[in-house]
Amino acid sequence: MNGRWLVNILMLILLLAGVIYAFTFVNKEPEKKIGHAISDLKLSDFNEITINFPDRAKTSFKLSANGWLMTAPYEARADELYVYRILSLIATTSSEKLSADDLAKYGLDQPKLKITFTGVKHKEEFLFGTYNPITENQYLFYGGNVFIVNGGFS
Repeated sequence: MNGRWLVNILMLILLLAGVIYAFTFVNKEPEKKIGHAISDLKLSDFNEITINFPDRAKTSFKLSANGWLMTAPYEARADELYVYRILSLIATTSSEKLSADDLAKYGLDQPKLKITFTGVKHKEEFLFGTYNPITENQYLFYGGNVFIVNGGFS
């Protein structure tokens, strides 16, 4: 009889240890990466986008009642997904926020690309520099800060 009690107590201890392990380690929420918001702007604040490459003709988009239209280098209906992908730059986050003391270090003294968002209330400019050789992300200058963003934006 004493042997059964001992076995039951050991099984109860193992069961409690398993429950404690399950609640402490298995159900643990994954750590969320905290990024730096590039801006606090809203996508709906803008109705015009201008993209300037140093060696090419500028490309412009304007929001009309029928959707986005390309206004330069020629007038045509714009690919909405392409325009919203460009607009998503406003809402993206960066893993790093760097000092803007030496813009030449990041290729931002002579930007590879300049995107200007124009709205009724304001005009915002984003400058793209060189690519990070390790991560292949790109340096972005906005609001007096340098950020690292996905290279797909340019």
